[in-house]
Amino acid sequence: MSWMFVAVHPSVPATTLKELIALAKAKPGLLTFGSSGNATPSHLGGALFQALSGTKLVHVPYKGAGASVPALMRGEVQVLIETPPLLVPLGQTGEVRILAAARLDRSPLLPDVPTIGEAGLPGAEVGSWYGFHAPAGTPKPIIDKLHDEIVKALSDKDVRARLAATGAEVATDTPDEFAAFIRVEQKKWGDIIKATGIKFD
Repeated sequence: MSWMFVAVHPSVPATTLKELIALAKAKPGLLTFGSSGNATPSHLGGALFQALSGTKLVHVPYKGAGASVPALMRGEVQVLIETPPLLVPLGQTGEVRILAAARLDRSPLLPDVPTIGEAGLPGAEVGSWYGFHAPAGTPKPIIDKLHDEIVKALSDKDVRARLAATGAEVATDTPDEFAAFIRVEQKKWGDIIKATGIKFD
């Protein structure tokens, strides 16, 4: 899982998430938020942010984070929700202002940045995650063997260190726990997609 951060262009007169929400409510439809494309995690994160905060921002989709992040740096968009490798270095140099970590606990990469819940918007956590899947009907002994070998590989200290350096965290859920997690994610984002009318490109 790679949890995301909420960042704004330095010209935005908000140094906290609450101030950003207040600004967006005072000027509905004037602030823009960028994304790496329609229905991407950054777009969904922005939609979730608006739904929970009661704000209205204008979505500006780009063709990948390679375009949306520079757009934030130039001030073409005011708000962006993206992954640590893209935002953390820019936050450290002051090229963007990071307001919150969209995760349940503080990020070891930026421990002084509050979580999105601490910043006043619990439930707005968002991140990109990857998992291993097998065809339906795969015998349980094979599933268990694959799980054990994957956990073993991901337990390697060097592997974990390399992932941590990019802001990614390892989760070694059981197959049942992972299936339950997927169901929760499907409902959470399915509800947002239905409520906002987000369309896939």
